[in-house]
Amino acid sequence: MIRRPELGTLSMGGEADLAVLEMQEADTGFVDSGLARMRGTRRLECVLTMRAGDVVWDPTGLTCPDWETAGQYGVL
Repeated sequence: MIRRPELGTLSMGGEADLAVLEMQEADTGFVDSGLARMRGTRRLECVLTMRAGDVVWDPTGLTCPDWETAGQYGVL
């Protein structure tokens, strides 16, 4: 679609680089390069990022086991 085949592919065995975004309804603002603010009512927030199949951003633990079922583990 964007005519940049080197940027990604969907194929069996390919590396997984992805971002999961969540649409949020909220009073928010967006700042442009001239530092002017535009008001908005919706924003996208990244809730998970993977690079080469490894999780590199998971602020809410989407890929972690639930605490109740995690079993024995050490204290950090």
